[in-house]
Amino acid sequence: MKLKPLLFTILFFLICLFVSVIVTDYPLSFSSLSKKNISAIVLRDNVSPLQKRGTAWLTFHYFEQYYAEFDYIETSHRHFYKPDQKEFIYNLNRLLKSSDSVDVFFLAHGNFYYEMLNEVDSVLRKKIRMAYNSGCGNNDQCLYYQKQKVNYYVAHSGDNSISPVFYIFFIRRLFSEPGLAQAVKKSNEPAEKVLSLFISDEWVKGSLGNFHDLKNEKITIPLIDSVSTDDGDL
Repeated sequence: MKLKPLLFTILFFLICLFVSVIVTDYPLSFSSLSKKNISAIVLRDNVSPLQKRGTAWLTFHYFEQYYAEFDYIETSHRHFYKPDQKEFIYNLNRLLKSSDSVDVFFLAHGNFYYEMLNEVDSVLRKKIRMAYNSGCGNNDQCLYYQKQKVNYYVAHSGDNSISPVFYIFFIRRLFSEPGLAQAVKKSNEPAEKVLSLFISDEWVKGSLGNFHDLKNEKITIPLIDSVSTDDGDL
């Protein structure tokens, strides 16, 4: 019987979030970049079936409109597993060889997924246009992605970030804004409005997206030995 109040609370939060997204967002048109020879690869870590379905539906709905081609991989374990790693690397290499550029999406809890890029040829890695990482506290990994020759990096700084809210707005603006920096900025604005209804300012800040131009940015963040694996992220 104790589950009923909890389920009601969760359902109420989801309804409020859904209504807030509808009220604060607006129809978007896609830029001329859509459907050009840009591909994407998505890695979704092992979460609840409801989370998996929701992420897949949202991602497929927009990526089919944006990208010339994309691969969507769901891992079989919460933290990375060898067969999943081999599938990801194989598909990333394939897309890098056949596309002008590739966007990489790590829709996962705190992780070290940048390590997989070591398995990709250094010349091909330069064709990774952007890496988006939803993991809690993974914003500090920007230096690692810079060393891997990734062009742009988007991530979250909070140790308990609610990154799905940002992601909902971000994927709608990827090709409707003139550039990635603007897409992140324009996604943070409605995400902040929605999150501010439910959580503290500090928590909101950690849940917003951070954009890094790795080609030109001088990064002074020290190398890190660990990342958060809390359950607040996507």
